[in-house]
Amino acid sequence: MHTTNLIRATRGSPLVIGIGSPHGDDRAGWEVIDHLENRVSKPTERPLLLYKAAVPHDILDWLHRDVQLHIIDACSSVDRSVARFEIVQDESSGLQVRSTTATSVSQASIVLKYLRSNSSHQFDLLSTLQLAAVLGSLPPRIVLWTIPMITTEKTADLSPQSLEYIAVCAVRIRQELCHA
Repeated sequence: MHTTNLIRATRGSPLVIGIGSPHGDDRAGWEVIDHLENRVSKPTERPLLLYKAAVPHDILDWLHRDVQLHIIDACSSVDRSVARFEIVQDESSGLQVRSTTATSVSQASIVLKYLRSNSSHQFDLLSTLQLAAVLGSLPPRIVLWTIPMITTEKTADLSPQSLEYIAVCAVRIRQELCHA
């Protein structure tokens, strides 16, 4: 489990989690956390809780119902831009995903597919969020930021395009949380 140091952490601070691995552009979630952590906060800004997760189920340790949660993850996508989704719990139909950046219905429906697994060591993000809901620790609203992967080779560095996406995502998260 990878975590960063907490920045002026207090209960009620927004929780931002980057999911990633050391392989190519899959590092994007971790890199956004580094960008947010390395930026000097102004005294008037809200403190943030910043974490890095190696696998989605790591986030279970950090969740509770009363937190404002943002998750960043790299994804395979034909849309080459940072996307923002809201995930909300609906008592009757479970987790609902709404794109706030998609320009078409097909773009809004490409995230959070099920992973069939016999082990909790392979839980995908959707399975992890569903488990958190059952455990009563899932916030009622989650913001999911996705960054498209250009390269997924194990030994590859971050692509120049992903570096741009990472910077854009960090700025957008900081702006949203400062104006919340």
